[in-house]
Amino acid sequence: MKNKKRNIIWGYILFLLFVFMGCVTTTPPPLPSSFDIASPSDDIPSELSAFLGVWEGKWGGMMETIIVVEKIDEDKATVIYSWGGKEAGYMYIDDSIIPGPTIEWRMDKLPSEDNVDCPCSITLKMNKDLNSIIGFASLEVYKVKLRAD
Repeated sequence: MKNKKRNIIWGYILFLLFVFMGCVTTTPPPLPSSFDIASPSDDIPSELSAFLGVWEGKWGGMMETIIVVEKIDEDKATVIYSWGGKEAGYMYIDDSIIPGPTIEWRMDKLPSEDNVDCPCSITLKMNKDLNSIIGFASLEVYKVKLRAD
């Protein structure tokens, strides 16, 4: 009972945090007018090539996100990261690190017009079925960790 009550309280706190940060989705995540998803080379393991494509989810069950993995090799991936909300937008990521069947990148500022200093990292993990990913975001300043499915 204590755990259920604590989870409800934390869920409410996260909801309020998103409301006050302006992160509750009001505008869907935009994408550039065109993008190209490359064919994987033959030497790329299937656990990595499975990342290629368009992935949609919601951070914390609330903030919509679209992630496009355009290109991937054994050292890095080219990614378009798109978010919905009050200040919806997208950015290109070319320096992602791949330690195993994951894609990870760091940002020094939150992607918004305010350009708020907030060191954070995003990690995408490929599931064993190679058809779905789980995303994890860690916002270090707010000591918040979010999951997107």
